[in-house]
Amino acid sequence: MLFEKIFLKTRWHTIFSAVFQLFLKDTGVTVGIEFPLSMNPVKADIVLLRNPDHRKWTHEQIQRLPDGIRDCKASHILVEFKKTESINDRSFLQSLMYDTLYQGMYDLKRNQWQTFLVSSKTPNHRKLEAWGYQETKTIGVYRSSNIAAQHIIFIDLNRLANTAYNAPYKCFASRKSEYQKAFRQIDKIKDHLPEGLLLILSGLRRLLNLFWKEEDMQKLQTEELEQKFLVEQGRKLVEALSAKERLRGLPPEVVLQHYSIKDRLEGLSPKDRLEGLSPEDRLGDLSPEDRLEGLSKEAIENYLASLEQKQS
Repeated sequence: MLFEKIFLKTRWHTIFSAVFQLFLKDTGVTVGIEFPLSMNPVKADIVLLRNPDHRKWTHEQIQRLPDGIRDCKASHILVEFKKTESINDRSFLQSLMYDTLYQGMYDLKRNQWQTFLVSSKTPNHRKLEAWGYQETKTIGVYRSSNIAAQHIIFIDLNRLANTAYNAPYKCFASRKSEYQKAFRQIDKIKDHLPEGLLLILSGLRRLLNLFWKEEDMQKLQTEELEQKFLVEQGRKLVEALSAKERLRGLPPEVVLQHYSIKDRLEGLSPKDRLEGLSPEDRLGDLSPEDRLEGLSKEAIENYLASLEQKQS
């Protein structure tokens, strides 16, 4: 399917990075992507959160981070994000490579950096066990007892708690029931979110609901889905929702006065159009011939006989 091809080729880590960047806006946290890991031109497709000068994370910063990451004390946080890929051995090995290369490149102490592997899809339980992962007291956050993976924390977006601070990230969960919960949380806190973040999440919502027009699908055939396109789709959705909000609570007669009679009746069945009208109102503008049209001779004669009996 065209939609699946578009979904798979999207550079989701750039969009996930934008969520961190916009949600942590004005808190002093540096958010980056595709930064060098060695002197050679090797870059990682991961999100980097950096607290300048190794300061402690402030209360405001922590309140905008998801479970697992918000408990981390390290000043450098690496987030390897998997949106469309299933978690496998390569995922853990790749995260280990990023973790090792980053420390070597920036000469950090072990407590100064932490690597997270975040997945939209819930992995096979046996795969997690094979790498020594067990869920912590925090739902959706896993740590490993395996000496090789003990420094890589795994986060399952489908399992994260349905909270306001998790919502911007949980919108990327793979299960429909879970990302719908997250979007309902976004609806509750939307007045407190940066406009850019709201537009990106609204665009993602539009994408997940497959709410495309023909011209949108044509556009997607020629360009990769990126942050800019999500913002554009989000703006359309926000504008539509705003219009709905403006109409909410208005009396029907106030809303209807902006529509012509033809527009008001559009789509109604004949039965619905006549609902509530008395026989006199229904027949008032009809000629005698039109009123009798379709009646059998017998029905007309029976009616006349009944009328004569009443008048006698």
